[in-house]
Amino acid sequence: MPTTWSPFPHHHIINQLYMYLRLSTMVEPDLELSPSERVFVDPMTGGSIPFPRASSSPPSLYISLVVPAYKEEKRCKIFPLPPRPS
Repeated sequence: MPTTWSPFPHHHIINQLYMYLRLSTMVEPDLELSPSERVFVDPMTGGSIPFPRASSSPPSLYISLVVPAYKEEKRCKIFPLPPRPS
């Protein structure tokens, strides 16, 4: 019986390697934050402020994301930014 051509002639080895790696690695890595990763520096005061927790209720911080359109800078006039407080 002739063998059929396969683009992956050693697919059984690849499958075994995949299963070994999948079963021998941790599903969720154990990540520890250092003390410097738990805070950010306030640019106004220079002090350290702890990051807000995602589980806080009600939220202690809101964020707005602006996603620019494709080649928006070429279609829109550029507005000057207001001066930053010193």
